[in-house]
Amino acid sequence: MNSSSEPVVIAPAPHIPAHCRRVSADQHFDLIADAAYFLAQARGFAPGHDRDDWLQAEAQIRAKFLGDYYCDTGP
Repeated sequence: MNSSSEPVVIAPAPHIPAHCRRVSADQHFDLIADAAYFLAQARGFAPGHDRDDWLQAEAQIRAKFLGDYYCDTGP
């Protein structure tokens, strides 16, 4: 409770674009796994780059998030 007589002001939620959606932890993992697969595919699945592919995929997916929302604008 607010002890003063002034009302409590709650900040409005940020605007979330229509192309954004909430994703679960499992969906987040799947997005990264898919991106890592496509990175490996682009390299011809040459061995020894699994970790680098995963880290690059994490960065790509993280860049598409707005808070808890995944904002994919397409391919």
